[in-house]
Amino acid sequence: MQINFNGKQIKINENTSLAKLVADFELDIDAIAIEHNLQIIAPEQYAEIKLKDGDNLEVVEFVGGG
Repeated sequence: MQINFNGKQIKINENTSLAKLVADFELDIDAIAIEHNLQIIAPEQYAEIKLKDGDNLEVVEFVGGG
């Protein structure tokens, strides 16, 4: 199945959770925010949310600086 990930179509396996996607992309859970189909998702919910064909994800990484 395919999802829209930060504006790009990517293929993922069925029954993939947000937590699995975060792990697969080696994202730092403490330094990102995820919007799933226009809704911000709390990190505690990542394991509960199973992605579906056509879902839209926007992942924003926080960057420090000065």
